[in-house]
Amino acid sequence: MVGVAGGAGREGRVELELISIGEKWGRGPSHDVHSSLEAQVDSPTWHLVQALNILVEKDGHTPAVEGFFDKAEAVDRARTK
Repeated sequence: MVGVAGGAGREGRVELELISIGEKWGRGPSHDVHSSLEAQVDSPTWHLVQALNILVEKDGHTPAVEGFFDKAEAVDRARTK
């Protein structure tokens, strides 16, 4: 599930809630398990980490999502004060 929240005064900020549930893809646990069982159970957490890693370029700042800036508007000086 991905949701985007924002409001007045929060330009340039995106908040996401990402939920990774292993049961839905059929290989993960159906309930919370301790991380010590990672060798036996496919970890939804590591799949989420890998998914987040592809959202930015190697520099860690530049979005790797095609079209990310397509609808971005330039900030004028009046808005930056």
